[in-house]
Amino acid sequence: MSAQSSGLDKYGGAKSLKCSKATGWFYTEEIDGHWWFCTPLGNVFYSVGIEQVIANQDDTIKSAVATKYGSTDAWAIATNQRLEAWGFNTFSTGAYAGGWPVATDFAYPADSSGAHSQPVKMPFIPEVRPAFYAMKNQPQGSGGPYLSEPVKSMLYVHSPYYTGYAPGAGVADYFDSGIETWLHDDLTRGNDYQWNAINGSPYENYMLGIASDDGDEMYGFGAGPEFPTTPPGHNNPNLALIVATMSPVETANPDLGFVYADTLIHSKKAMRDYLAGKYATIAALNAAWGSSYTTFDSSGSPITGELVATGDGSTLTFSHEFQHPSASKFSVQIFVDGTAVAGETDNGDLWGPDVTGRAGDRTGWLMLAFRPGHVPAANARITVNYIQNGWGIGSGFMDEDGRPSHQSWMGKDWYAMSDANARVKLDVNGFLEQLAGQYFSACRKEIIAAYPNTLFLGPDSLSNWGAPPPAPVLLAAASYLDAFISSSDTVFTPAELDFIEQNFGNKPYLGSFYSSANSDSALAAYPNIDAPLGFRNQGERGQAYYNMMAAQLQSAHTTAGNYPYLGVTFWELYDNWGEKLNWGIVTHNDNAYDGHEAVQASVSCSAPLSKFQCGGEASNYGDFVTSMTKANQLWLAFAKK
Repeated sequence: MSAQSSGLDKYGGAKSLKCSKATGWFYTEEIDGHWWFCTPLGNVFYSVGIEQVIANQDDTIKSAVATKYGSTDAWAIATNQRLEAWGFNTFSTGAYAGGWPVATDFAYPADSSGAHSQPVKMPFIPEVRPAFYAMKNQPQGSGGPYLSEPVKSMLYVHSPYYTGYAPGAGVADYFDSGIETWLHDDLTRGNDYQWNAINGSPYENYMLGIASDDGDEMYGFGAGPEFPTTPPGHNNPNLALIVATMSPVETANPDLGFVYADTLIHSKKAMRDYLAGKYATIAALNAAWGSSYTTFDSSGSPITGELVATGDGSTLTFSHEFQHPSASKFSVQIFVDGTAVAGETDNGDLWGPDVTGRAGDRTGWLMLAFRPGHVPAANARITVNYIQNGWGIGSGFMDEDGRPSHQSWMGKDWYAMSDANARVKLDVNGFLEQLAGQYFSACRKEIIAAYPNTLFLGPDSLSNWGAPPPAPVLLAAASYLDAFISSSDTVFTPAELDFIEQNFGNKPYLGSFYSSANSDSALAAYPNIDAPLGFRNQGERGQAYYNMMAAQLQSAHTTAGNYPYLGVTFWELYDNWGEKLNWGIVTHNDNAYDGHEAVQASVSCSAPLSKFQCGGEASNYGDFVTSMTKANQLWLAFAKK
């Protein structure tokens, strides 16, 4: 669908309804109670986006792309044509940068300015991942690490009494300044290919906004306790309660491969400071909480530089008896001549790149084994640091671990805190707002400093499993996000919409759609396990998408009378082989589920790709695309004076 023939401007905005101004950049505006994006030319725009438009998702897709198109550049042009014909107008997060309008390659034809840019141009949402990559301590692009000290995954040192889900990728220590440092460097150093493509491009103003971090690493910011998830049982725990009960130190993390010089969990220290600032004395905190802490800090004793042994240049294994039992979990760290070489893991082992060991009996001994080739040199001092009688043992707030004797005030409901002291719940939620605000503010500061004309959209999914984020997270988001991206497979209910407005304010957000019909797809051999919305066939799936889009536009209003949705993100272009789910519009053989391409026979592809060959599937599959395309056009009927 060309912009000129359909009454759209070059960015995809509807000329039939004007915004109050044309700024040269995308922004948001409420018009007669309906929120819209406004294009740089000042026309309303409803973002119909698609995520994960990438050609190298798995080997089958890579092979199909190479065989069918000959090159990734040719695939990118054809895919953009295909998406545009289906009514998509935005690249949401996870797209191949070669498909963006800012992409240049000599394989692309020269444009009016002489640049060889992507010829089929659509608005796009790039994503930067400061929390995730600051933990991994690597840039998104090329070059060395940005940080002298990685940001820790604080969920790694969670309370032993929390037995819920803990994401494998971790949750960053949001009060660690390294997150902002990493983000600043990634945006400004010139190592990241996506920013290099955007900077200085005449098509930079196609950038709809910037997202920060994948929702999978934002555990605790997702489905709050106020509403059930779809299906039930996927609400996030209260992240601030997890912070309140986690270890205040982390010495090593084998999952990320680091031994930390800075062992402090800054978020737990920030919570300690928040409570001390509010109550001033520990007696006042105890009176409010019904607790029995002796200090805001730890009552434990830091033990530093305790001699384990002196190297002789050949010995690899050492044992040692603690001089000051008992050592608190996660606090044990081994040094060779003052350099940290190993720390304690979540199961009590000692781990380092060149060392293994065990802090086996906290009241007694530890054992060390250096790997061959890493023997301590002659006269090298091998020492241990630990905290005696600290976290999990001591009586200070920083020693809090949610132990049974503390559950009379902390409770043991990690999600809604239904059995906690009322003041504890109030303060924990107050800190949750600060925790979220710390992350959002750091991201907004650096993103807007680098790109002052763009919108900050927060994580690529702030809600999940059909439920809104917790109220404190929304309250924090209201101060820093221009809009947020939800991960809700259906439209929020009226009660959920009102809840969001009460906490996020009269501000807009994007919906999303995740669905599958495995039995009528190239993944028919696999059931719809874990799919939030699983359908019997592609036709039902297409109708559900149409119904969702119609509801966003027509029914998704709050009691305040406004329509907050200004777009949708669809997950994802291709079927997902790793998850064995038919999330996609297109099979791994690059055939669309349109009732024509995804079939056994060899056929010409559907327009606009009819010059290519499609088919060759194991069976004939149904039509999702027809209903989807109709759904993607619905917004145009509302974009009128």
